[in-house]
Amino acid sequence: MSQSNPTDRYHSLDFLRALAMYLGVILHVTILFGSPDRILWSFYGEYYQDPVSYQVTWGIHLFRMQFFYLIAGFFAEMVYLKRGGAYFSKNRLKRILIPFLFGLLIIYPLTLGVFAAHNAELADKSYIERSMHFFMWEFFPGTNYEPAVTFVHFWFMWFLMIYYVIHVFGRAVLLGWLQKAKLTSGFVRFVDFCIQKKLGVLILACITLVFHLTLRSSIFLPSEAHIDAALSDLTYYMVFYFFGVGMYHCRDFFDKLSQNLKWYLMLILVFVFWVHAATDTIDIHRYPVVDINSWKPQSFQVFWEGVFYGGTDRYLTNYVRCLLCWAFCFALLALGQRFFSRKNEFIRYFADASYWVYWVHLPITFYFSMILQSVELNSLFKVYIAIVTSTVLIMLMYMLFVRNTILGDYFCGWRKPIKEDPFLNYLMEKWKPLAVRTIAFGFVAFAVGQVMHTAILKKNNALLVESFILRDESFILDADNINITDDYGQNALFT
Repeated sequence: MSQSNPTDRYHSLDFLRALAMYLGVILHVTILFGSPDRILWSFYGEYYQDPVSYQVTWGIHLFRMQFFYLIAGFFAEMVYLKRGGAYFSKNRLKRILIPFLFGLLIIYPLTLGVFAAHNAELADKSYIERSMHFFMWEFFPGTNYEPAVTFVHFWFMWFLMIYYVIHVFGRAVLLGWLQKAKLTSGFVRFVDFCIQKKLGVLILACITLVFHLTLRSSIFLPSEAHIDAALSDLTYYMVFYFFGVGMYHCRDFFDKLSQNLKWYLMLILVFVFWVHAATDTIDIHRYPVVDINSWKPQSFQVFWEGVFYGGTDRYLTNYVRCLLCWAFCFALLALGQRFFSRKNEFIRYFADASYWVYWVHLPITFYFSMILQSVELNSLFKVYIAIVTSTVLIMLMYMLFVRNTILGDYFCGWRKPIKEDPFLNYLMEKWKPLAVRTIAFGFVAFAVGQVMHTAILKKNNALLVESFILRDESFILDADNINITDDYGQNALFT
């Protein structure tokens, strides 16, 4: 098998990996400013909803984590072949396992502290007190507000470590047998075919549809963020991880993907704007075999286990979701290579910072978003404020406390003196024009958001009483239609 680029650094993949990380900041802000019937009840939702946040949230969620795993598989294979299994294992223990454990000790309780802001028994406590309550999964207070051993956004690292174990074991124990059976070369040829031919995304969508149908939800929200991860979730994302492994062995895969870029973009433009509403419609009920193929065989319900439950609408919508996911992944790879393939100091800087951004961002984005929810401004402008504020704080933490300290060894692989920080030097020289542009974009966000806000008010849609009654009574009184349930027939008291 031939390596696609055994010596050069993949600058475009550095950029794309960083982009996927930073999309998490946007996602975990916009998700709190969408329709209140489509987000976590803990945050009540946005007063007037926001169609832009809705499209951005579910558009990013359509491909982001799958793209993560695809790139992770690619780089894992590259490091393993260049440095060997011993180095790979040691490096991943340092870069993944240790941040994972400290994330559970520090970031997990800070995130749950935000979640508990509206908890009836914890609301009167300070943020730090609420966070300490969830330290070590509520071991010390002995309560059971969060009954499962959850990992919040660190489920990504939990899954990744499982894939690394399978990867190393496969190379160390099974590779010889696989090569004799000609399975490895056959797999690489299949991957090469899929990235070279337009038919490839259609075939890959069929393959992932099989796994997608076993997930708990068409949107597959991170309910898999538990120590007892479902086999269906693990298998679904593992398809993307090992596709990335195979892609590393394909010659000139960037050029092959670029040849079909227009095809991928056409698929995205045709389907992406309506697939989310269609998903909402077919995602009301549980999925077939959701309990059979998981490690959680409780609450088995025969009716909901019907393999053909939901009809052709369910299967067609989920196939389109799978198709869009692969189209996004391939289009991003092609676009990244076209525009960001050359060495760039700032791209490398943000690529180095992206791991820290992923690790620390969740409590920060949720905290600022939750505060802004009750502020009487249009939703899009509040999203902009939350994203800018969160990004500034996260990057300041990286510059001052990570890049030039021992934390840099774990989040960047090395550390550098702060005087050599190119981004800090750039900010010191260009902070005025940067501030002007930030304010200008803020005015645009406010103007566009206000127009949408006015249009939404004119529609006077049904409201969820529990979301608003204690915060904006006049808005309730002005509504023609008050609906106490969401599309699932549930209300805030349901959970």
